[in-house]
Amino acid sequence: MRHMVLSAPNQASSGSQRVPREQRLSCDCRAMSGIHYKFSSKLSYDMVTFHGHSISLGDLKRQIMAREKLKVTNCDLQILKAETNEEYSDDAQIPKNVSVIVRRIPARATAPKLHQPLGKASR
Repeated sequence: MRHMVLSAPNQASSGSQRVPREQRLSCDCRAMSGIHYKFSSKLSYDMVTFHGHSISLGDLKRQIMAREKLKVTNCDLQILKAETNEEYSDDAQIPKNVSVIVRRIPARATAPKLHQPLGKASR
């Protein structure tokens, strides 16, 4: 495994010197993952970043809605695999470095439907 070693500004750079962990870069680039997304009506992709190897569908939707300033009460998002147009299921874990297509759909009604009493004809 190859490690990047940064030398302190006042020290001469030599190949045998090891820099303490505290002086290394604080950002571990390997830890950040991303998913490329685009709305079906747009031409270019945007990116959502997260830590780990995958992200849940719910977390991805929340991040996209926050980034695009969409309200949860107004709409829901349908997430499709860009290559196959197959919809992700509600319990899906979406792997890093994939592309998805996003479609806005009307918010799902949470109130149960009222049933008509039996024997009454609807007009």
